[in-house]
Amino acid sequence: MRLPEIENPHYQHAFKRGYRHALNGKAVFDMPTDFRQDQKMRHYFEMGWQQANDHLAIQQKAQGKPNWKNRSIWLAFMVISGLLTAKLMIDSYQQEREELQARISPQTTDFSSETPANTRDLRLLNEEAYSDLKKTAKTFAQTQTLKLQPIVDSELIIEKFELTSLANGKSYPESSLIPKFERQLKANSQIKSPNEAEILVRWIYGNQLIDSQTFELVKGLNLIQTQQAMSSARQGKWFIEFLTNNRVIHRQEFNYGFNEITHKKVQNENS
Repeated sequence: MRLPEIENPHYQHAFKRGYRHALNGKAVFDMPTDFRQDQKMRHYFEMGWQQANDHLAIQQKAQGKPNWKNRSIWLAFMVISGLLTAKLMIDSYQQEREELQARISPQTTDFSSETPANTRDLRLLNEEAYSDLKKTAKTFAQTQTLKLQPIVDSELIIEKFELTSLANGKSYPESSLIPKFERQLKANSQIKSPNEAEILVRWIYGNQLIDSQTFELVKGLNLIQTQQAMSSARQGKWFIEFLTNNRVIHRQEFNYGFNEITHKKVQNENS
């Protein structure tokens, strides 16, 4: 194995994983998801995979054996076009099922005593959407319904706010449309306080309080972080609010899980 001239240990790890992946006789399009989602990691994974195949080809040639592996890979690439067509059909079917799921109210779904008819309907959902819907139904009774309060002035100053993906660190600007493949979001905030104080950060979906967390602030600049697990059962408008003394001093808005339908809806609301 000849490692590329890189110092980043993550890229070296991706190269080695790709090399071992090829030695195990696996195709490059079977790479793990965490490498496929990152362009740099995928690049070095493919480099390692290609180098291993080159080494195997040299060994086979020296032994006077046909390079069946390369022939198998060529056949696999011929099949890929058919698989891609099938994937497009599956994605279209999945989108229709998720739109159906979005219309199912978790208030009226009893997962502890499903009837055969309910079971047949829920089988139309993919496994991930079904799991999200079931989780939402169990926690719905615990959520608190509230109305948005007016924002008031405060001595506390939100100097910086950043909403990022916990999986890949991607940052989303204010009022973003965040895709539904983001399953964990993190809110980073810099708050300047003239004295010691207490601040409450809460995540709101529609008019439901999903989660809240209290932070103790010191005099000066404070960095606080909160995380929230997202669900395809909660697609639409979200708010992150900052409160002190039960008064809202800042509110951040974003839209989660958009598709073509919700994208047009958000555009119409903002126009």
